[in-house]
Amino acid sequence: MSQISPQEASDILEKLFSEKVRVSTFFNTSSGARVRLDGFLTGARPEEGLFITSRPDGGGDWINVRPFKVAGMCTFSYGEAREVGEELRGSILGESALIINFLATGKHFAIFFTL
Repeated sequence: MSQISPQEASDILEKLFSEKVRVSTFFNTSSGARVRLDGFLTGARPEEGLFITSRPDGGGDWINVRPFKVAGMCTFSYGEAREVGEELRGSILGESALIINFLATGKHFAIFFTL
């Protein structure tokens, strides 16, 4: 995995959104909570954050994270899914991974996909 800039992460997310690429997401926290949701990126704005929903029309189950709300609050890593540590993998859907690391809280949000 290589660290990438917020702009590069934004470009990847825009591609996932515009091309309606199916993703597999995995969220874990420093307290041990873990969430997995397969679906589609259906919204991405700095203030509202990222919305991943189980259906491409925005319906169904969802998760919302806000990595761009405050500059410098997180780092981004990108690489092959097989490079991601076990702690950030559920069962992987996809060949690539974008990892969002929330610095203040120790939370991690992983998005797996194939372009």
